[in-house]
Amino acid sequence: MSCPAVNVPVTVWIVRDDLGMIAARDAAEIPGLLADANKILWQRGLTLVQSGTVHYADNAAWLNPSNTTPAAVYEFDALMDSSSGTGGVELYFVQTITGDNNVNLKGVRRIKGIAIAQDGDATTIAHEVLHACGLADIYPQITILPQGTKVSIPDVSAPEMLPSDWCGGYYEPGLMQKFVVARLIMSPGGYTNVPLPRADIPSGSVWGYRNFSTTGDPSDELELRNVGLSGCHQNPVSE
Repeated sequence: MSCPAVNVPVTVWIVRDDLGMIAARDAAEIPGLLADANKILWQRGLTLVQSGTVHYADNAAWLNPSNTTPAAVYEFDALMDSSSGTGGVELYFVQTITGDNNVNLKGVRRIKGIAIAQDGDATTIAHEVLHACGLADIYPQITILPQGTKVSIPDVSAPEMLPSDWCGGYYEPGLMQKFVVARLIMSPGGYTNVPLPRADIPSGSVWGYRNFSTTGDPSDELELRNVGLSGCHQNPVSE
């Protein structure tokens, strides 16, 4: 699929403590992070271009944002109201991010912007920007609750599992579907024995788990997920 080249302006905010002494990220890291994210996003014709200099938000309450309580969500919204109407992506670099079920996240995309934790990298940025372009998460394995048993996609890849990418010559015959999924940029990562880095954007939808955990039958979580170029727009604008 041919994609036109699009430059995406990026407004960068780094959160610091109230005195401006403890910063969540060194400003010198930002150009390299954006350059490495662009190596992935170029598959969709996207290039992140920093708009202006780095901005600082000196508010200790914003260093470790969370989605776990209404008060925390209010602070998260306040952080992302630091910029608006930029016409592009707003990146907010923080120390940690706590998501649902108190899970630590490397990054999160919200309507008002994208937050990146200290352990988030260029892959995290690319993943969250592609969420803003309309793509969904996909998982090669699922955790069955409450016992915590992990179950992977059991099947060898087949045409119905990647209908837009089958016979393209990129994925070798006999490859397990879980390894196809684990290579995708829209897979959150953290899986072992994956032959290639997590960076692929397929042509179309791919068969995989829609959640990372379930209390029911794992097969109920399997579906063709919107993780490919055919479902990805080029306008990842933060509100």
